[in-house]
Amino acid sequence: MTNQETIEENRITAAQRYFKKVEESLQRRRIQTEIEEIGEYSNLLAKTNGVKSIAKLKEKHRENLSSVGKVYIEEYEKEYGKIPEYERWVFMESSYFIPGEGHSTCLLVTQALPCDEDSLEGTNEVITTQIDRAVREFFKEFGTMSLYNLGFHDREGFFEKYSIMIPHAVIKFKDKPCDFTFKLKFHYNFP
Repeated sequence: MTNQETIEENRITAAQRYFKKVEESLQRRRIQTEIEEIGEYSNLLAKTNGVKSIAKLKEKHRENLSSVGKVYIEEYEKEYGKIPEYERWVFMESSYFIPGEGHSTCLLVTQALPCDEDSLEGTNEVITTQIDRAVREFFKEFGTMSLYNLGFHDREGFFEKYSIMIPHAVIKFKDKPCDFTFKLKFHYNFP
């Protein structure tokens, strides 16, 4: 390979890296817009009177939560690979800082089992995935701000990274075939 070919190859690689960064940035903005819509959902629902309007809002809310889940699960798959078929739980965390309000770390371990709002009316057909339900549960428990930095982890990575924050009783059950949900919000601020 000549020196000119090497220079040309480096230019293409640099351009590809630049456009990849731009693409990732645009994807993040799209997700941020969807998260903002999720945050506005409660206000819109309170102002809405019609049954059709409420149904449209609920559908849009479910779509936004699903989109957020898809983006974050893609990040999970890049780091850990596919979620194993045998895995019953979803391991999630979010850590964020708001100036003047402090730092928060939110942890959730859930099975994200289907409930009434996860199936079509009048049928037992489930229309959401476990990840969709987990993101919805995380949003309900910790709010909109927690979705901006949401992260999914595999079992070992989650317990390794957050073991200092997790009670021993939960760690004791981490490899047992049982049902449990673990939620933790650690918040601190210095006056």
